[in-house]
Amino acid sequence: MLPCSMDGFMIFWNEQESAAKDTGGVLPRVVDSVFRQDGSLVRLMGMEDRHEQWEMAVEVAKHMESDTPLLFEAGTGVGKSLAYLIPGIIRAMDEKRPFIVSTHTIALQEQIKNKDLVLVREFFEKHDALRRYAQFKTCLLVGRNNYLCTTRLDELIRSRRDLLPLDDEPDVERIVEWSARTKTGMLSELNPPPKFDVWEWVNADSHLCNSKNCNSDHCFYRKARKELETANVIIVNHSLLFSLLGAGLSPGKDQRGILLHNDFVVLDEAHTVHATATSHFGLGVSSYGFEKQLRMLYNPVRRKGLLKVLGADDSVFEPLEKCFESSKSFFGWLHQNYLSKKSVIRIREPMDYDASLNLCLRKLIERLKLFADEQKEEKRGQQVKDICGRLSEYSGNIDAFLSMAKEDHIHWLERSGRHENIISLKTAPLDVAPYLRKNIFERNTSVTLTSATLTVDGSMTYFQKQTGSESADARTVASPFDYKRQMQILIASDSLDPAHEKSKRLNTQWLADAILWAVRQVEGGSLVLFTGYQDLYATADLIDPILEKMGRPFFCQGRGAGRTELTRRFADAGNGVLLGTDSFWTGVDVPGSALSQVIITRLPFENPDHPIIEAKEEWLKSRGLNPFLHFHLPNAVIKFRQGCGRLIRKKTDTGKLMVLDSRALRKTYGQLFISSLPHSNITSINAKDRV
Repeated sequence: MLPCSMDGFMIFWNEQESAAKDTGGVLPRVVDSVFRQDGSLVRLMGMEDRHEQWEMAVEVAKHMESDTPLLFEAGTGVGKSLAYLIPGIIRAMDEKRPFIVSTHTIALQEQIKNKDLVLVREFFEKHDALRRYAQFKTCLLVGRNNYLCTTRLDELIRSRRDLLPLDDEPDVERIVEWSARTKTGMLSELNPPPKFDVWEWVNADSHLCNSKNCNSDHCFYRKARKELETANVIIVNHSLLFSLLGAGLSPGKDQRGILLHNDFVVLDEAHTVHATATSHFGLGVSSYGFEKQLRMLYNPVRRKGLLKVLGADDSVFEPLEKCFESSKSFFGWLHQNYLSKKSVIRIREPMDYDASLNLCLRKLIERLKLFADEQKEEKRGQQVKDICGRLSEYSGNIDAFLSMAKEDHIHWLERSGRHENIISLKTAPLDVAPYLRKNIFERNTSVTLTSATLTVDGSMTYFQKQTGSESADARTVASPFDYKRQMQILIASDSLDPAHEKSKRLNTQWLADAILWAVRQVEGGSLVLFTGYQDLYATADLIDPILEKMGRPFFCQGRGAGRTELTRRFADAGNGVLLGTDSFWTGVDVPGSALSQVIITRLPFENPDHPIIEAKEEWLKSRGLNPFLHFHLPNAVIKFRQGCGRLIRKKTDTGKLMVLDSRALRKTYGQLFISSLPHSNITSINAKDRV
């Protein structure tokens, strides 16, 4: 059988039409007939012809058919999703291969699942020659801890009085009631979500949730796994994808595929791949997570826990108590010696700390395994073994961190949490490119990375070096939007230099005044992008009472709702002002007047004090390279382009882009930011004279 059937296409395919472009094999020719100017998408769906979308779709089809990697930058409005979904689904069904689509944001996942795939199915149903593809099956792949396990829920109900305090009782009852009506059993359905401590006892991330105890008729995770086995399109997010790859969960060395055997993959929002992979190919241990496992065994304050349920004696409680003491001593030592003055510190040499914690852990694990084997009920013994497995993983990670076993990793300590009392040990690869090359680009399968921002000054070289994708073909198409008509660009020429410590207070007041002036210039909503929380909160405190008097709804990241909910409220408000930092520079999609203005407070350079950035600088210097030119500047330009891209989401959108950082005008490197703007018709303003 051919990779993709041409049956039915001959009725509107002829040599004269196909001569317009060498589209290669069968799949590209089919895709060409769908997306070209007089193609079936236009004829059957009444969709607007987009030359850029046609060009992308044909290139994606070529590389899917040849199982080769492709990097494709497609400007906002090209319609990237359809350009890879249609060829991907055709190929997945014809070759019976899993087609994985990975995104960075929940918003894009929901768009693909609830809008784009619905549209694709409707198109296939209307197309005589493609109708059979309308039967494609999809599934959403999320971590198993997002699913309710009814077996574990039954176990909790049996023992909840010995496991949880009385004030957790309402959450348990709510989960029980919800379990009888939910179709998916996914945590995201529960609003508000239950307490973490309660969900930890009932989610499917346990060996108790296995094929022996659970089946797809009553277990939501098993049902999801069964759907995964037959799905043609699998939607996942980058975090889970790289977490699974970092844990070694990929096809065997001699098998084709990235995550599943014989799969092929599209990574959308690919500008985030480098950062996401860096965080997930390292290791992490937190004092909270570690002690949480111990408290699941027994919480000495609440006198609750699994060991109480199972009637453990002193032979188990004594080593557990010693682990609590050793843990308090170990993390206290880290705080006192490294984190008393700084919340983040890099570790450069193996740490000289006695092995008492891991010795206690090994003794506890050994005793727990014996105790688990003594249990008459296999299910309850398995619950103990689950915790043993997690404690063993913690032990190995602590050892690896202290000894700096991974020589190519950066090691650092962090202090975090509401009271800054959570201590974390973290590592990340100094150069993630070899990891991505091995796990993504050398798997003998098609992988397409796409985004609106992969190039710097028109070149994809920097992105390719970052991600180990030097062997991949690179293509770009511009946005079809008329940016000169749709977007007004203003750059302040009088901002204070953020590098000078003395100007911080004055700069905050200047920022607040400039933002308030800019907000008054539009009737719709304004998204204000910051590079750090300190400036964001200081500015928020100044403008909040004034915006309230103006009757403008005000939203601030880190105060109240999470990112998704904040964005929804902002979009619903119509004329709100939303202050956001890092995660709001990308993935925010609010078309129409609800987002009429984007205000960029500073050029988005990375914080040079973070251990990862510091180590990258040293690594580049050791190779004779300038860290600013070869790391900070290209990263900032890509992020800047992402921030600008939040404004115009449709051909009917109009709005203002305000840049409140004069370095774009007065610094030599500023020209790189200027040239990355959607058009060159820029107005320089003296913001001080206007506020």
